[in-house]
Amino acid sequence: MKRRPFLKALLAGLLALSCISTQAAPMTDDANLTNQPSCYFIVDVYIDEARGRGLYDRYIEKVKPIVESCGGQYLARSEKVTSLSPDRKPQRVIIIRFPSKDALETCLASKAYQDIMGDRTTSVDARALIVE
Repeated sequence: MKRRPFLKALLAGLLALSCISTQAAPMTDDANLTNQPSCYFIVDVYIDEARGRGLYDRYIEKVKPIVESCGGQYLARSEKVTSLSPDRKPQRVIIIRFPSKDALETCLASKAYQDIMGDRTTSVDARALIVE
């Protein structure tokens, strides 16, 4: 049957999502604790094989403590990515939970982050989403 590959892919995707939610901190709205809901920062990273990773590995090492100092908690940070869409095939995906959108914006605007941002922007194509 032609439907089986689709069903297998759908089940694999659901299984992957359940693994993330069982291994990560609960993805709940913390409005009752901080008066602001949690905010999620999701990044797809596309690495050009011809250009290579450039300074991206240096960026990866330096960004984690900056994110954590702003209250960010990594829920997923992996190059083991299975795409269910032929048009979306990132080589790396990052999901970070921040206590609020303000905390995320503070992190991105910080001098420490601004100082290393060029290592990412000159090395890879990163596409980010903010989910509130």
